[in-house]
Amino acid sequence: MISTPLIGMSLPPCPSWIITTALSLALTVGGCARPEPSLSAESVTERPNILLITVDTLRPDHLSIYGYQERTTPNIDELGNQGVVFDKAYCNVTWTTPSMATTLTGLLPTQHGLRSTFERLSEDIETVAERLARQGYRNIAVIGSYPLDSIFGLDQGFDIYDDDFTVPLILSDAETFEDLPSQKGRTIQEQEAFNQKKAFGKSRRTDSEVSNAAIGYLAEFDETRPFFLWVHYFGPHSLPDAREHGLRNLRNHVDTYPDKVVRSDREVGRLLDQLKSSGLDSNTLVIFHSDHGEALGEHKFIGHGRYLFEDNLEIPLIIRWPGVIPAGSRVDTIVGTIDIAATILETAGVPIGNSPLQGRSVLPALLEGTPIRKTLYLETYMPAHRTFAEKAKLGSGEKVDVGVRRFGILRYPYKLVVTQPYPLFDAPDEIVSDELASRVQGRELFNIEEDPGEMSDLTHREPETLHELETLLDRYLQESRTCNTPSVDLSDEEAQKLRSLGYLE
Repeated sequence: MISTPLIGMSLPPCPSWIITTALSLALTVGGCARPEPSLSAESVTERPNILLITVDTLRPDHLSIYGYQERTTPNIDELGNQGVVFDKAYCNVTWTTPSMATTLTGLLPTQHGLRSTFERLSEDIETVAERLARQGYRNIAVIGSYPLDSIFGLDQGFDIYDDDFTVPLILSDAETFEDLPSQKGRTIQEQEAFNQKKAFGKSRRTDSEVSNAAIGYLAEFDETRPFFLWVHYFGPHSLPDAREHGLRNLRNHVDTYPDKVVRSDREVGRLLDQLKSSGLDSNTLVIFHSDHGEALGEHKFIGHGRYLFEDNLEIPLIIRWPGVIPAGSRVDTIVGTIDIAATILETAGVPIGNSPLQGRSVLPALLEGTPIRKTLYLETYMPAHRTFAEKAKLGSGEKVDVGVRRFGILRYPYKLVVTQPYPLFDAPDEIVSDELASRVQGRELFNIEEDPGEMSDLTHREPETLHELETLLDRYLQESRTCNTPSVDLSDEEAQKLRSLGYLE
């Protein structure tokens, strides 16, 4: 359903390449993929520029245009008023590295395989940037923090992948910060140790530094070649302080979250002002979103990645394309970050090729009023790391860490979430016993329209709905294929342990 009707409006003519690409997308879904055509110099210059703005850890309910009581985000609000606002936008996975892999590939973690920061995106998986490059685009990324470092493979297809960090992810008394070149450990243990050391060194940069770099790149662009610019802000993400107690860190994060959103809005405004002053805004598709949300005390949790509650899943999504997408519209059908890649490709007139996307372009919904999707798959593997593992109590009363993954399906207004034991990425030799498995596995069913706080589990009260969603979820899991993503190099002994657990083939 489109809350501001677009049908019947006098829409600007749809660029011809969008019609061609929409047909190609449909053919690919039907199994009739075709090679991507090469473009003439003339057709390249007709393509729109694409600006993807990612603000890490941003909840939509802290933006004025999404109903926040104070007008604290005037720049993001203005962007929304000039484009379309999606009121039911979700991330498919609730932490940064795999979420952005989904955004840039149009594939779910079960297919692109990047589930952990001990892994790397396979070169066999194509990114949006790789496909745009073949169509003449110049691709540049400006990255705000280490979880999106080039070491994880998201740099594929970019001419410039600027992940030049200046300050640490974890605060301390240090006055200078080590600049460690990113490296791929030979073992999981080596990679874990490096990730920790990197967090105390140069592993992020401020939002203002991100804007400065992105503005510098904007000044280099001209009308002879379209660009794809991805700008990632660290945003209101938490900044742990090693000098403070954990609870104080959490309280500080909650207390300062609104101020950090204001800061990020200011930097987004600077970037958009430069786009306009450069005369590039009229031919630029702008997509503004977050990689995931953030719990600020709901369900007695502060943070993201461990659960699939609405506070972690809901994200802002705003799209502006002057002269094509009507301004001041709102869409209230489900859309996911997985749909961003297909939207970018259709905008640029890039056929899918031989690797079908799992996402769907939102342009038909904006231009024709058709629903984007009825269901959305959700997943997180973050609790399969020792730091975020579940606590389970043995019969003796002893508490132990158990790795789990959570996955589910959203068919509004219902959401089903399943919790299952899963081998820990950083301790794969610790086998989950049947006793422990029985204590952590489970399923939850919520009606998020009637129960937005997700406090009432309906698994026993609505068995028919439960069965329908379980059937949909099982069907997806059976049809989805898993990509074996390159991780750190394992010793023969470690690899054998993973195989014994069914983790490696």
